[in-house]
Amino acid sequence: MSSPTAGPVGLNNAQQGRVATITFDRLTQHPALTPQLLTELEARINQVAATPAQVLILRTLGDKALSVGADIAAAPQPPVVDMWRE
Repeated sequence: MSSPTAGPVGLNNAQQGRVATITFDRLTQHPALTPQLLTELEARINQVAATPAQVLILRTLGDKALSVGADIAAAPQPPVVDMWRE
């Protein structure tokens, strides 16, 4: 199994055989989907795509939900709704 790789926004990668896992490791708060987190998540998914992995699991530590949705405080202008159209 590969060693977990920590990211700046609370993401960790691990891989065992053909199964890759990306873990949201922010235990003190639900990981809101900020532009920074989405950019980092996309980079992590691209890293996994370059490996022999055939399965990708997204998970969170603890018993909290994976995400609470968009972080409105970090939303760029125009409004957050437009962020999802990109």
